[in-house]
Amino acid sequence: MHNNILSQFAQSCTAGIDVSIGIPTWYKGLSCDEFGAPRPSQLNDLWVIGVNIIDILLFATSVVAVFFLIYGGIQYTVSQGQPDKLSSARRTLTYAIVGLVVAILARVAVQFIAQNIFQTTQVRVDA
Repeated sequence: MHNNILSQFAQSCTAGIDVSIGIPTWYKGLSCDEFGAPRPSQLNDLWVIGVNIIDILLFATSVVAVFFLIYGGIQYTVSQGQPDKLSSARRTLTYAIVGLVVAILARVAVQFIAQNIFQTTQVRVDA
């Protein structure tokens, strides 16, 4: 029963086709049982899951920042030189760039903390 529940919420963590398309998963770095379901077995695995969840949230933040960059670029293009629309587009672009930089730095910080402080060498956050 326990294995079926985990298998439903996770891809098989055995070797095979990776369908995640680079999107972080909550079970990355965990050992798997014979059915391919992730199996947290140590207290350290809770840190791994926590780091993975933070990585997922930071990935989502990065995606949102990229969409705001696109939106700000479209605003800037269609502003037709009107000062108020140009100002709004610049603000959107500035905030999106700052958000993207903060998200990237946060992912690097999570990687540093996970690998050096908690000694979870299994976790590798791709920044």
